[in-house]
Amino acid sequence: MLDDIIYTFDKNFLRIKQLIKLYKDVLVPSNVSSKGDVLRAVTVLTHSTFEDFLRNLLRWKLPNADPDVLNKISLTGKERRTKIEFRDIVNLRGKTVDEVIKASIQEHLNKVSFNNTADIESHLNDMGVDTNPLKKYYSMLNDMIKRRHNIVHKADRTNDDDISKTRIKTIRISQVERWIENVDSFVVDLISQMR
Repeated sequence: MLDDIIYTFDKNFLRIKQLIKLYKDVLVPSNVSSKGDVLRAVTVLTHSTFEDFLRNLLRWKLPNADPDVLNKISLTGKERRTKIEFRDIVNLRGKTVDEVIKASIQEHLNKVSFNNTADIESHLNDMGVDTNPLKKYYSMLNDMIKRRHNIVHKADRTNDDDISKTRIKTIRISQVERWIENVDSFVVDLISQMR
């Protein structure tokens, strides 16, 4: 399973690298005015690649997690964690316990996002990961996540108060490449714990 997770990450990571190559080889020489938007797209794709990787690890590890960890997850078919009633069980007739756990985890992961390193650390702890060796990546991960948030939710504007005076934030290839490298190094270090 880990090999499949790594394969998926690598495929997505290649897409990021190809966009960076497009930026450098085509957009920079032609001096396209919107080339910064490609870097914004790369930032969003880098974050989504990272989130997808973490969700896939959780999908793999959570079915065998400690019951206290699984207790944080709603039963499949329920919007939130509440007491389980017979009507909930009746709706699951014919399914094995393992199938119910897997379906509950899948529904839970469809709603999970990683908005900061506190979220990331919490989920890594749920998988029994030693986060101490990974903390060196947190500051840059938080910077990338905040920027992705600004790109996705504010079109990368600098000012909310007076939209008539709003400018788009500058984005630099050097910063985006540092974020990409940071994510890659984090993933490599995390994988080494999973083997």
